Amino acid sequence: MSQRINITYSIRLEDLEGEVSRLLDTALLKLENISEGGAWLNFRSSGPFLTGKAYNQIDTWRQQLLELDTELGDINNLIGSYLNHENQGRQPSAPAAEEVPTQRSPEGPDIGSLQERLAQFKNAMEGMAATEEGMGPDEVTD
Repeated sequence: MSQRINITYSIRLEDLEGEVSRLLDTALLKLENISEGGAWLNFRSSGPFLTGKAYNQIDTWRQQLLELDTELGDINNLIGSYLNHENQGRQPSAPAAEEVPTQRSPEGPDIGSLQERLAQFKNAMEGMAATEEGMGPDEVTD
């Protein structure tokens, strides 16, 4: 999958429906292309599956579906932003009742930094427990 970037630009509100429709048409066309040509059916009836060819075909489908999922997530974010805008227009003094979730980054967090933060948290919790028991942080035992 090629690199992706997030951009922000504005369009007239009356053009939003057409823009979302255009993006959705493009995404649905990609979905049709993924499943087109009987590739799914031919693959199911062909064996064996423990081959490099099968691996490559499945990997190609996964990458295509990941790209499609990202594009559909972008479309959902646009629709969600519009719905939030509409809700704010109807209830200017009240906060929105339902917040639309944002798209997660497909790359995810850095595992190394998460492990480091978890270790720091664990050490802090052990220090707090030792302090509550009247022991120094160096006196904690497993």
